[in-house]
Amino acid sequence: MTLLQLLSKLNLWRLRAKHIARETSTTLSHERWYNTIVEMWFRKFSSGGDPELSGFEHVVVGEQEKSRVQGYHFWWKYYLDDGFAHKVDDETSIPTADRIVYHGSKLKASQLRFPESVTISFRWNAPDYENLAVRPLFKKIGDFFVGCSVEGLMALGTVRAHKVSEHHKSL
Repeated sequence: MTLLQLLSKLNLWRLRAKHIARETSTTLSHERWYNTIVEMWFRKFSSGGDPELSGFEHVVVGEQEKSRVQGYHFWWKYYLDDGFAHKVDDETSIPTADRIVYHGSKLKASQLRFPESVTISFRWNAPDYENLAVRPLFKKIGDFFVGCSVEGLMALGTVRAHKVSEHHKSL
């Protein structure tokens, strides 16, 4: 079973489908919901960065746009890059144990109600495995929810995308 097949069967995703169907006054069959997830998260797109990336890669892994980091909203990826990466890479990989250089918090007053929400600035020494080097990339402001799973992050993103889409249709 693929990640996508598993996600489409989880109660969390069924609840999101029901919520979106109710909000948009539409009927979502399992097939239509599955295709919506494929389109939203796994179709290749270009928003100025790498045209070969999907929404999943943008949000979970991060992408390079010139010298900037775009996306990169999964806390576990940040944790791995911030000192743990050397434990999962082999000896032939990039010799950088700590790939994150923290530049400070960008905490907003409204975030005080949500301590699991983190907004920071950092430099990411992104691994370039083909050249066995790192590319220093800068994230002026990045945010993520600490403790959120990939499927939870994707569910939140899916609902948010539908909210934005509905808002633009009403303008």
